[in-house]
Amino acid sequence: MGREVRFAMAAWLAAAGLTLACEQREAAAPAAAPGSAPAAEAAPASTEPAAEPPAADLEEKALAIVRRAAQFLRGQQRFTVTVDTDYDTVQPEGGEKIEYGASRRIFIQRPDRIRVEAQPRDAGPRVTTFDGRLLTVLDVAQNAYAQVERAGDIDATLDFVQDDLSIPMPLSELWRAEPSRDLEADLRVAYFVGTDHLDGVRCDRVFLRNDRADAQFWIEQGEAPRIHRVVITYRKEEGQPALRARFSDWNFAPDAGDEAFSFSPPAGAERILFAARARATETEAQ
Repeated sequence: MGREVRFAMAAWLAAAGLTLACEQREAAAPAAAPGSAPAAEAAPASTEPAAEPPAADLEEKALAIVRRAAQFLRGQQRFTVTVDTDYDTVQPEGGEKIEYGASRRIFIQRPDRIRVEAQPRDAGPRVTTFDGRLLTVLDVAQNAYAQVERAGDIDATLDFVQDDLSIPMPLSELWRAEPSRDLEADLRVAYFVGTDHLDGVRCDRVFLRNDRADAQFWIEQGEAPRIHRVVITYRKEEGQPALRARFSDWNFAPDAGDEAFSFSPPAGAERILFAARARATETEAQ
């Protein structure tokens, strides 16, 4: 029998996002067992000043390319794009990297409409919609959906989906009102790599690094600086997993109306709770 492949939930969530700045968590020290010898007294704190982190090395040309792409996206009130992603999950037993992936068709209408049609490679399709009032997630294969009433714009909705519902929304920083704010957070290194031909167009390639991750962006030259490819490597994660994304079929004048963001349950669909679906998904992943 072949070795069982384990799909680690934490690795999946880590690889799913775009933000380079990741929160660090320190494990608490275990308490001493009853009757055990007291721990050695801690050494006095050093009076030496803390070492300064190395100065950031941010090339203005690279920052200008990233900011231009972010400003271009921010200025688009309605657009659709297809994003094909694959990401590594590092196996706990032997450290092998197993690739998973998904394709997503994303429809944004600022300030408060979003639709995401997701097709994972190893699961059935799911559709997430927000019409400015109702957030709905439909599992097409199981004909089940969860729905909650919400108020807020796209940024608030993305925060709720990822933080409160623990549903990954890969590369969601790009769809926010201020994309450059997250792309430039805590940057230590930024430089222009060169120009590449990608998808039949010339793209500028830039490299970004902060304390935890590296990212490369391929951004189209010309009047419409569309993003064509992103690669993120999580240097501090075990095995240094990576996420790779290709962007295609950009459309900045989609002909679909507001009905694309509304939801009508399919015949026979079962309504479930978000909490119940989150628990089932986590159990399956473990």
